Amino acid sequence: MTKKDYILIAEIVSNATYKEEIEDSFGPTTATTCDWTVLVGNLADAFKKENPRFNPSLFLDACEPKK
Repeated sequence: MTKKDYILIAEIVSNATYKEEIEDSFGPTTATTCDWTVLVGNLADAFKKENPRFNPSLFLDACEPKK
């Protein structure tokens, strides 16, 4: 992988992640959440754009949670 690949992946992760203020027993805090569906879908789209032979269906199946 090249620097370009790492930058692409970092941007995709960043775009699928958001912060929200929550209140728990310790008081207000910031939680970071990643939308798995957005993350995996955006990765599949980017990989397909980089490699026309990339199979998004196989990738999505491989990313499916095991439990």
